[in-house]
Amino acid sequence: MNMKIYTLLTFINYVSSYKLINHPLENRIAYIQGINNIDNIDDVTMKKLQDDFEKHPLLIFKNIKNVSPKKFIKFTSQFDKDVDKN
Repeated sequence: MNMKIYTLLTFINYVSSYKLINHPLENRIAYIQGINNIDNIDDVTMKKLQDDFEKHPLLIFKNIKNVSPKKFIKFTSQFDKDVDKN
């Protein structure tokens, strides 16, 4: 029984991990809602964000707080396929 609940909660978390909202006038821009902490993004969600970035090269993350410049650069580098891995 507990495994079924855990599986259901994992599925719900995956389905509702974030919401992408297209900009009303420019399709290359999209807003991301539901991600409040960039430190805790799982691999599946990150892959989905990267796929969204291919369609919308300007993603605006709403409601993210307390991000240092170093964390911001590390996070955004995950969207650059040619990033220097040093």
